[in-house]
Amino acid sequence: MKTFNQIRNLTEGVQSPKQKKYQAFFKKALKKFGVKSPQELERDKRKKFFDYVDANWEDNARRVGSATAYRS
Repeated sequence: MKTFNQIRNLTEGVQSPKQKKYQAFFKKALKKFGVKSPQELERDKRKKFFDYVDANWEDNARRVGSATAYRS
């Protein structure tokens, strides 16, 4: 019988196709904004970055009418 940690280590690097697609999109958005991490952006530019991601991510749940949690 495998322990929880052994199972977690086996599945840690496994991503669904949707997760891989989002990660690639997110990296392209970072490149567009000229940074490697959103933390490198100043507050107003960081908001613009996430607004861009929200508006342009094609699998965005808001577009299909699903309920989502909104950031404050």
